[in-house]
Amino acid sequence: MTLARLALLISVALAAATRASAGDAPAAPAAATGELAAGEMKPDRMQRDMKPGEMKPDEMKPDDGSPTTNPAAAAPPATTVTTGASAPVDEARIDAMAARIDALLAEAWAAQGIEPAPGVSEPRFLRRVTLDLVGRIPKASEARGYLADTAPDRRRKLVERLLASREHADYMAALWHAALLPDVGGSTALEPWLAEKFAAGVGYDRMARGVILAAAKGGGDAALAEPLDRKPTELAAAVSRTFLGTQIQCAECHKHPTDVWTQDDFWGFAAFFGTVKHPQTDAAVPPRFLGDAASLGSEKGARERLAEWLTSPANRWFAKAAVNRLWGGMFGAGIVSPVDDLGDHNPPAHAGVLDELAAFFAAGGWNHRDVLRVLTRTRAYGLAAGDARMFAAMPLEPLNAVQLYNSLATAFHAPRLAGGGRRFGGQAPPAEQFLAKFRTAPGQEREYTAGIPQAITMMNGLTFDPMRAVYDEAVITSRDDPGRIEALFLATVSRPPAAAELDACLEVLGRETTAAGRRLALVDIHWALVNSAEFAFSP
Repeated sequence: MTLARLALLISVALAAATRASAGDAPAAPAAATGELAAGEMKPDRMQRDMKPGEMKPDEMKPDDGSPTTNPAAAAPPATTVTTGASAPVDEARIDAMAARIDALLAEAWAAQGIEPAPGVSEPRFLRRVTLDLVGRIPKASEARGYLADTAPDRRRKLVERLLASREHADYMAALWHAALLPDVGGSTALEPWLAEKFAAGVGYDRMARGVILAAAKGGGDAALAEPLDRKPTELAAAVSRTFLGTQIQCAECHKHPTDVWTQDDFWGFAAFFGTVKHPQTDAAVPPRFLGDAASLGSEKGARERLAEWLTSPANRWFAKAAVNRLWGGMFGAGIVSPVDDLGDHNPPAHAGVLDELAAFFAAGGWNHRDVLRVLTRTRAYGLAAGDARMFAAMPLEPLNAVQLYNSLATAFHAPRLAGGGRRFGGQAPPAEQFLAKFRTAPGQEREYTAGIPQAITMMNGLTFDPMRAVYDEAVITSRDDPGRIEALFLATVSRPPAAAELDACLEVLGRETTAAGRRLALVDIHWALVNSAEFAFSP
């Protein structure tokens, strides 16, 4: 059986299944001829036999998704932390906020004549929320356990498991690290610092305060001295962009072209992070809050006052910027888009939702997990993909670099990235090379920018061991061919195969008469799935 023939069977079957799924996922590219499509594997990619004794059953740590006598036990919770992340949850308050968002959006849909998309299927919800909260696809066992659970609150239980995991803290740290230091190719000591704060359930205001106090020599946490050892102008831009959602760097050389900020605003804010001189007068500039004409003079403690001002509940931009960034991570676009360009020049899609969610965040002790709980309980988050105007459907969006790497690592049973691990935790160099190749520029995180280099990496990359993955998933514990195929689908696209897909895969497997040939056929099926569009996009 040639790989080109395999690609034809798998891609056609995937495309057919996608068309039958109410259009809420991208179709896998069909190979219309015997030629390999971009992203598929070369025929000689997997041509090696298993060596005798290469993988002993007692050395395996399978996550095969095989049936068990107790389906609920098949989905072990992600690694949990026994810290502030497990604080009591005010369910009534969260439900009320989710219902309020539902009502506001329903009013907007009715006023604009928008018909919301139907609800998303359970496999797609599982995949979506796992990617959004921990930055990877579900494991096969997690998928099987969730799909076997018929409890009405299974979505809530899933969200709670994910939010309580260390993986959630690590993923949030990666996102906020990228927001603060977008020009850094890899990780810095800031990322594990953020991961520890997220894991411990530290309030967002305290986290921001820690960054601000450390953003100068001799101030704050010493562990952040190196990553935040930057020019005052760079720190001013990073803090305003991340914690206030505004792009004041555009006013460094001239008045902001679309917003209200002037050069005086920019340089006054930069003065909080070090000594600066105004480019027009060459005079030293005293620190000054944004939007405030009065400066603080040269008194000591200016940075502490900045931290207090920025994180105060009275500062409407701090809470709005935070919830807007969280919303953008869950819905593919912020209520204000881009998420770091708040202002009168860029009105929100729904001002009421933004204002009320920001007030909820501030009144609840700056708990980002409560905001995420609210968002996952809204009707909008549970809609299928389609026309995403006013959040009446989910947009189809490619996985970001961290999600893609961690999802491949999950599918291939390789170590995933940990908070700051790609520089400080001993991650192999190929991990950072992969991230560099798939990382997008700021503002393009939700755009599909992959090209030939990325396609070559996907089809020929040697970062992961596909033979080991297939044996873990399908061969060691599954008892028959349909079970093996189902395990591979659960491990890659988080759902069982459709009938046409199962038939196509069984045909491929049935044509092989030797053990070695069957092993390679399973590898090829697995490889075709991880190179499909369904794998590369969030549903």
